[in-house]
Amino acid sequence: MKIRLDTLTNSTHLQWMGNPIRLPIRSCDTSNRLSGPLATLAPGTGNPRHVHTLEAECFYVIEGEIDVAYSNETAQLHADDIVYLPVGLPHQLKSAYKAETKLLVLLTQGDIEKAFLSVAGESKENVRLIGNLIPLILPGGILYSRDAGVSERLPPL
Repeated sequence: MKIRLDTLTNSTHLQWMGNPIRLPIRSCDTSNRLSGPLATLAPGTGNPRHVHTLEAECFYVIEGEIDVAYSNETAQLHADDIVYLPVGLPHQLKSAYKAETKLLVLLTQGDIEKAFLSVAGESKENVRLIGNLIPLILPGGILYSRDAGVSERLPPL
């Protein structure tokens, strides 16, 4: 068994919906059991409402604040807060901070990485369009917005 040391210089860096993410915990290193992106969100940015059909997700706030909408609730997370979202729970997150928000995202089942890499560099609008035209199941099992009534089951952010 070998370890993989991830640094700023040897890491995989990409853009996800206009925000930089880094992939320090790669699914290829965990037999597809875990993926751990580090995300930096600009103020007011986040992701569209969606649901993961294959993986659970945790958000650990390193710096800043985020709002996480799930079920009929919204939670505000601050630095050192963590939230666990089980498989199948529709959710959305948005940076609620006046400066960048830094997160560690842990996802069970590492195939989600393929979804990140497939649409890396696409604008937020294009990713939404892709999600609305076809279920963005990709190998990662993500359904966006209109898919499966996700929008109707979440409070506004």
